[in-house]
Amino acid sequence: MRIIEIYLNENQSHSCTRNIFYAGRKYDSNNTAVKFTNKNLFIDGWNFYLKVDMDDEVTEIPLLQNLFIIGENLTQTAGVLTCTLIGRNSDDNSTKTFEPFRLKIEDVEYDQDDKEQQPMDPNMKLLYEQLINLKQELQQKELATLPAGGNKDQVLQKASNIDYDFAWKDMQGTATEMSDDELDNMWEEVFE
Repeated sequence: MRIIEIYLNENQSHSCTRNIFYAGRKYDSNNTAVKFTNKNLFIDGWNFYLKVDMDDEVTEIPLLQNLFIIGENLTQTAGVLTCTLIGRNSDDNSTKTFEPFRLKIEDVEYDQDDKEQQPMDPNMKLLYEQLINLKQELQQKELATLPAGGNKDQVLQKASNIDYDFAWKDMQGTATEMSDDELDNMWEEVFE
């Protein structure tokens, strides 16, 4: 992988003499990365994003720590990408906006209509993994709200079979799972 290194100053500028960097060719995927080398700016509490502007279409992509991998979603069109690093502090809602730089995507002479399926952009994969973790966390909290002894799959199956909203009824018991008969009885009591 080719690495473009950019040093960020405390005054929110970069110390590069040139303002445009060669970032690869059209349809490249994960071949080039931008690495911001001043690691002391990337501290806990700050989330960094790269705002990418190409042909008046703006995309904001999260960074993997101090690294931004140029995925296929940014190389679908040849041209110049204008990139601005943005840092947001989750503690006090402050924002840092750094001096923009440009990445050039070179055109190619072939069309890629019959290209194979590309893997997920690594920058977006981070968000996807965070969403999966959040979903699992919410499911665990949801399990805690089930009636005592209830099995999540049993209750959800029953709910989908009847196909209308139902109210949870508080049940006491030490069993780890309810039988179908017990669940049917509970169901009837709730809707009487």
